[in-house]
Amino acid sequence: KNQKLKIIYKVLYRKYLTLLWEVKKMNMQNLMAQAQKIQRDITAKKEELEKMEFVGKSEWVEITYTGSKEVKSVKITKEGPISEEDKEILEDMYLIASKDALLKISKAMNEKLGQYAGALDGLM
Repeated sequence: KNQKLKIIYKVLYRKYLTLLWEVKKMNMQNLMAQAQKIQRDITAKKEELEKMEFVGKSEWVEITYTGSKEVKSVKITKEGPISEEDKEILEDMYLIASKDALLKISKAMNEKLGQYAGALDGLM
């Protein structure tokens, strides 16, 4: 009788271990599937951002960037001739407009990528 119980115990224990292994394997597969979905999501949103344009403006300058932070165009909106004194102001206006556009890109990235944006900030 004891021998039969030991055999039954061993069989049940092996089935338990097999079942436990299958559950762990399924959990790992689910985790991998979720990670792949997140990766596809991030890639799609990043591609969407890269196709967008962001315009930064200052008093005399308008700069258009792509979502991948490449300058697409620069427009000087100041009318009339530019004096030597105006050159320094124009340089400052360029920086202001550029920072404005880059800030808009960062905001859009945070909106599109939500919880992923902070973790991926250095990667993008």
